[in-house]
Amino acid sequence: MIKLPRKVAYVFEALVELARTAGSGPLASRALAERQQIPARYLEQALQRLVRDGILEGVRGPRGGYRLARRPDDIPLSAVVRATLEAEGESPDSPYETKSEIGAAVIQPLFLDLERSLMQRLGALTVADLVVRADRAGALAVVGRAHAGFKPMSAAAVPTS
Repeated sequence: MIKLPRKVAYVFEALVELARTAGSGPLASRALAERQQIPARYLEQALQRLVRDGILEGVRGPRGGYRLARRPDDIPLSAVVRATLEAEGESPDSPYETKSEIGAAVIQPLFLDLERSLMQRLGALTVADLVVRADRAGALAVVGRAHAGFKPMSAAAVPTS
């Protein structure tokens, strides 16, 4: 089974949290990591890359952190995957390494086709879609309700303008 790196899943979780708490101010990466039980060391580097790619805004200062730079329905998951992989020095378009003729002629093109299909599918989904799925599943941040100021946002309230 072809899988995206775990870091991509962590970033998706953080983006759902940021979308749900939009309007409550920026969230520090440490708070995001704690709420979703994500290793902070993985998250910070990816969040910085999302800032450079215009997906997030970084806010400096004691009450700083991250917030969405665009509406959740304007952030395709393919852009998030690409930015996250590039933060790791990878790309969804990178062929796997092979030295065999079969690998180069058959397997490598197959994997590239599968990766293109996956990225196309992710391009049709947005952060808002993840929020809707999380709300339907009743999924909350792991410890989010215990944090002062945490205001979960329903899918209906996700900003669209």
